[in-house]
This record gives sequence, structure tokens and C-alpha cells, in this order.
Amino acid sequence: MTTRDVLSTSLDQLKLDDVQIGVDFYKHLLTTRPEIRRYFKGYENAIADDIEKSDLFKKQGPILISAVHEMIDKADNPDELKAFAESILDRHMKREIHLEPHLWTEFWPVFTEFMKTKVIMDEATEKIWIDTGRSFASLILQHLKAVLQASLENLKPDDSDAGAEFYAFFLTSLPEVRQYFKGFETATADEIKNSEFFKRQGQILVSSIHEMVQRADSPDEFETFAGQILDRHMKRKIHINPPLWSAFWPVFVEFLKTRKQIDETAENAWIEIGTHMTLAALKHVKALLTESLKNLKADDAQAGADFYKHLLTVRPHLRHYFKGFEKATPEEIAASEFFKKQGQVLLAAVHEMVEKPKTAAELITFADSILDRHLKKNIYLESHLWKDFWQVFVEFLKTKSELSEEAECAWLEIGTHFSSAILNRLKSLLIASLSSLPTDDPQVGIDFYKRLLKDRPEAKKYFKGYENASDDDIQNSEFFKKQGQLLLTSIHQLAEKADNADDFEMFTKDLLDRHIGHGIFLETRLWTEFWIVFVDFLRTKGEVSDVTSNAWFAVGRFLRAAAFDRLRNLLVASLTEIKTDDLQTGVEFYKHLLTARPDVRQYFKGYENASAEDVQNSDFFKKQGQVLIAAMHEMAEKSACPGQISAFAADIIDRHLKKDVHLDPKLWMEFWPVFVDFLKSRSNVSEAVAQAWIEVGTTFAAACVEHLKSVGEPC
Repeated sequence: MTTRDVLSTSLDQLKLDDVQIGVDFYKHLLTTRPEIRRYFKGYENAIADDIEKSDLFKKQGPILISAVHEMIDKADNPDELKAFAESILDRHMKREIHLEPHLWTEFWPVFTEFMKTKVIMDEATEKIWIDTGRSFASLILQHLKAVLQASLENLKPDDSDAGAEFYAFFLTSLPEVRQYFKGFETATADEIKNSEFFKRQGQILVSSIHEMVQRADSPDEFETFAGQILDRHMKRKIHINPPLWSAFWPVFVEFLKTRKQIDETAENAWIEIGTHMTLAALKHVKALLTESLKNLKADDAQAGADFYKHLLTVRPHLRHYFKGFEKATPEEIAASEFFKKQGQVLLAAVHEMVEKPKTAAELITFADSILDRHLKKNIYLESHLWKDFWQVFVEFLKTKSELSEEAECAWLEIGTHFSSAILNRLKSLLIASLSSLPTDDPQVGIDFYKRLLKDRPEAKKYFKGYENASDDDIQNSEFFKKQGQLLLTSIHQLAEKADNADDFEMFTKDLLDRHIGHGIFLETRLWTEFWIVFVDFLRTKGEVSDVTSNAWFAVGRFLRAAAFDRLRNLLVASLTEIKTDDLQTGVEFYKHLLTARPDVRQYFKGYENASAEDVQNSDFFKKQGQVLIAAMHEMAEKSACPGQISAFAADIIDRHLKKDVHLDPKLWMEFWPVFVDFLKSRSNVSEAVAQAWIEVGTTFAAACVEHLKSVGEPC
């Protein structure tokens, strides 16, 4: 019997007009190979009953069974079988169904197992099915390879000019990829074409594409090659966002069209192979990550707590996200039930990130869910922390087992993509919510200011001449028409930059500088409180979800963090010439203090009537001055974190009480204007610096009074 005869006989029970047979096969296929479900949109989580009742599978099942019959009919005619294989691939590509190469072969063992549920099949017949299916799959991939090779006839791997021309075309068509080419972010097409770098790089790229095509008919070799390409990029710290891996190929096709006529089949073939490259690269990353997690189980609570111990030791500034653990020792963290539980949640999420996503889109969906979870719980991590986390995680992994360079690079690769997806999600939430707030409608800006100054009347002091303004005054004001538009434009710009931590940080710093440049010294807390009013205003324009409102609060937290960083930088810079080991500076301050505020002399026993010369010659003031200057430096360093200022204030109060020094509580606030005047006597102090010291001094004084109350001291 011929191959056709053997296979046709075993197909007798699979009638072409039997709809149920096709449906039953899809139930079998999607049950035994659930990873294939992603090719059936809307059925990713379908159960057997869903498939049974689906019109799609009632239609698709007979089509598939018919195709199998047709393949068998042509099994003894190589030319007809080849043509049919080519038509099958062309059909799939045209419908944008890009099956991974190995699935064409792996389909047939699944199909034969299904057939064995319908007919009796001996081993010899089963082997013929598998061999024929393998040959058919090979014809499909050979067709893909042949189409690609033909389209490359006019793009030789040794043509450096062609490579440079491609990069000029590529960076013009997809300007967002310029970020990966340092020094060429703004290069013109001619500069790229004439660049020795791009001639060399272009030759490498074209050569790699030829090499990739050469492996298109061998799934194993193809996946190995994709892994090697990714490893090369990762080792050079070139972390290209997965969506750009896919975006590359349509641009490449358009470039090919400038050199040779490309038909629809060839165009589809390039999208096909590009999709395979993306999937193979993700598969390679996943394999590296999975292997590196062998000694870090998702349900190991102690390992999770150990990670948090590591995290909060190497990144102590993150402790403020964990209320009650700001001063916890490593041992306390490792033993904490909270961190055991939280650590388990975190490790489970890491494992899920590694195991769940099969495509770039699935990774993005997972990242979206993680951000939404944080936002719903009012956890507003600073933008750069999403990426920084992975460096810390890699260092922790190294304490558990040996980590290869490839695996380390893979973690930083996936971490970069994950953090990018997080920030893209944040940006999309913000931009979507701004659709009802156009920048070119002055009335929207005016309405916002009316709302702001009504809800926060204390903010009126920042608008000179409008301290007592009514709604009508604001409505008729040219100032608020202009200012409202400026504000809305800035908010739109913030949203646009939310997906790039560096750009966002630069913009927030520029925003702070602009306020200072205009002599507007906002209290740092207002950078957060502003967004509460803004979200309430947004809700008057349309429905705003909790996730979206929390996304804006996250922006407020980022701005607040930037404002506190700016505060700290101003304070630290103002102390540059005031060294902690300069005894004379401390003495000079006390001479200034006791002259400006003689009422505080009562707290310095024996110096109630001391002259400036007495203070100058006193060892007490040399020592005390050094202690005070050191405290100023310490407070400047801690000023970016209100929690640390509060803890520092409590420590200062406790030190005074231990020495039985009970200052009048009001002096904790009144000290700061004196200190600022002292700074001004020694150097040129800007108004921004003066305001910064008063602000942090106010925070410090309030914390002092609060601590005095807590220990039962009069205040």
C-alpha cells in the first residue's frame, strides 16, 4: 500500500461532513497543548464546554479535517504536497497566524493521539502519520526560507553602504529607537549613511539577517541563533523593548521594497520570521530565568523574608515604604511574619512573571496588573525603583546559587522590559484621563483654579493680588486664563513623560526650578496635596477609576520626592563651606545666636552675661558648636525624608532631656531664622535656600513639639 492508501484508510472514521469530529479534535488539542490557546483570541481560558458550544470551532474543525484529507490525497505526489504545504503557510501568514516553527511538527503526534480515540491504529500506521507530518512541516518551513532568501537578492551581507542606508531608513521611520544609539539621537539621514559606525553595524545586521534566514527551516537551530543574538545584546546592556522587536520587521520590509519588488507573500514571510524571532528570544530569556530560580521556590516564606532583609540593607532609603520597620534590624526583618508573608507574595509574583508570559503582550499585561495592584493599595513607588529592583534581586540570587553571566543579563533584560511596561501603563492611565482637559481651552484652566483656590484657600497667598479673589475675579482674570493653560500644558507634559524615568525626573526638576525662578517657594507637602484637588476636578469632567486617580497620586508622590530631593540638595550645598571639623564656625554661630537672641542665654549656665570674647575663648562652645554644625549637616542629609526628620527630632529632644535642658518649645521654630541669618553672614544665600531651611526647620520644630507631647513634656 502507498502512503496515501495507509493514511486514507485510517481516516475513514473522520468524515469531512462530520462537524462534531472537528470540534472534538479542538477540545483534544487545546486540552493537551494549552499553550496553543493563545492563537485563538477569546478562548485563552476556554473549557471543553466552551469549545463544544463555539461556532468558531464548529466552522474551524471541519476546515482542519478537510485540510488533513487534502494533505493525504497529495501524499504520494511530492510536487502537489509541496504546493499544498506552501498554500497552508501562505493562508496562515495572510491571516496573521504566526505559529512557532516547531508546532508544525508537534501537531502530528497530537493529531494521531486524537485519531486513536476514534479508530484502532497500529504502530506502523502511527509512524507513517508522524513521518508524513514531519515531512509536511519541513516543506512549510522550507517554503518560508525560500521566500525570504529570494527577497534578499539585492541586499548582500558584504554591502556596508546598504547596511548604513538601512539604518538611515530605520531611524527615520522609527525615531524612538534612536535612544539605543548614543551620540546619534538627532543624526540626519545623511550623517547616518556616511557614518563608519553605521556602515560597520549595518554590515553586521544584514549578515545576521542572512544567517537567520539560513536557519528558518530548522526550529532548533533557529531558536539557538535567536538566543545568541539576544545574549549579544544583553551583554552589551542593549535592552530593546519587546514591542520594538516586532516593530523592526515592517520597517525592514519597507526598506526591502526600496531595493526590490516584494509581493504580499514575501512581506508576510518577514512578519512571520520576525514574530518567530521575538518568541524565540522570549523563550530563551525564560529558560535562563527558570533555571536561575531553581533554588528560590515561590512558596519559600523564609527566602522571601531574606530577600527583604537584603533589599532594605542595600537600599535603606526604601524602608519608608514599610511603616513600622523604618529602623528594623536585618534580624528583625528576617524573623518578621509580615516580611515572610510579603516575601512569599513577591517571590510568587517573580515566578509568575517568568512562567506566565509567552509573548511580549502577555508580559505587558502582567506588568499592568502589578502596577494596578500597587496603585489600588496606595503604594506609589518612584519610577526608577521598578528598574532598580532587578539589580538588587540579581545580587540576592547570587547569594543563593551561582548565576551565569547570561542569566544575570537575562534578569536585567526582563527587568528593563517589565519596568518599561509598568511606566507605559502609568502613562496610558494618565493620558486617557486627560481627554476631557484640552490644553487649548482657557476655560478649563480657569475652572481648575477656581476649584483649587476654593478647596485650598491657603494657596491664595502664592497669587499676589488675588489673596481675596472671588470666583468672578478669577473668571475675568487674564492672568488665570494664561496660567490655567500653562498649568494644563505642564500636566499633559508630565503624563507624556511618565514612561521614561529619566525624562520625567528632568521635567520635574525643571518644574521646580521654574517655580523657584519666579520666586514661588511652595511648601513641599503642596506638591502632593495639589493632586488631590486635581483628581477631584477631573471627576467633575467624567468618570475616573480608583486606579487612574491613584496613578495621579503616584505622580504627586514622584513630584513630592523630587521636591524633597531638591530641598536636600539646596541645604547640603548651603553647608559646603561650613565644615563639621571647623571649630571656629561653631563658635561663630554661638556668638551670633547669643547676640541675636540674648533670651536664650538662660540655657547656658555660667554664660548668661558672656561677651563675644568669652564665647570665643570657651572650650565649651568649641565643642558645642561642633556638635551643632554636625547636627545641621545630618539634618540636611535627612531632609529628603520627613520620616527621618521626625526620628532625628525625637533623638535631639531626648538628648536635651537627658541633659535636663528644657527649652521653651517655641524656640525649636524660632531657631531657624537665626540660623539662616548666620548663613547669610558668611556667604551669598539665595531666597530658595533660605526658604528651604525655614521649611525643613518648620517640619523639624513640629516633630520636636509632637515628641515633647508624647513624653509628657509641656509644650
